[in-house]
Amino acid sequence: MDLLTPTLQEQTPLQTRGVGLPWLPDNQLYVAFFGGVIPVAIIAILNGPRLGMRADRQQMMIAVSVVGFVSTVALMVLFVVVQPDISIHPRTVGRRIQQLCGLLTWLALAKLQAPAERRYDVRVDEEQYASLWGPGLAAVFGGGLLGGLMTLGSFRAALFVLGIDPEAPIGE
Repeated sequence: MDLLTPTLQEQTPLQTRGVGLPWLPDNQLYVAFFGGVIPVAIIAILNGPRLGMRADRQQMMIAVSVVGFVSTVALMVLFVVVQPDISIHPRTVGRRIQQLCGLLTWLALAKLQAPAERRYDVRVDEEQYASLWGPGLAAVFGGGLLGGLMTLGSFRAALFVLGIDPEAPIGE
């Protein structure tokens, strides 16, 4: 293979593959911050085929998302078990844990999307990315509600397994 031979000419443009335009992985940061792990996972996993990602990379994104969700629940349970003497309301701590885990999950998901995004970016102009406003807001509200319910249910189940009354006040 000659080093000066272009390598992207044989690839089919993504617009003809039957999927929509991809979203910029950098813009998924907002979904991660405002929604948490589940919304950013939904957006990133839907973005995989749009970027033309390989199946193994898409499966890795699912695994990273599961790890992010489990980490969220584990940190919340750890907060209850340790019961630090702080003056912050537990819901605020829970929200901050969701944001932190959402941002860390976004970092990993953006890293996984980076090679496919670079390949896409070489072939098209920046204007050929889809807007994330509609899907992002839907993911933040819909996925955030789903993620919140999943987190609450998992959190309560973990407390039950540990023998901690989920109805007892935290920090007392």
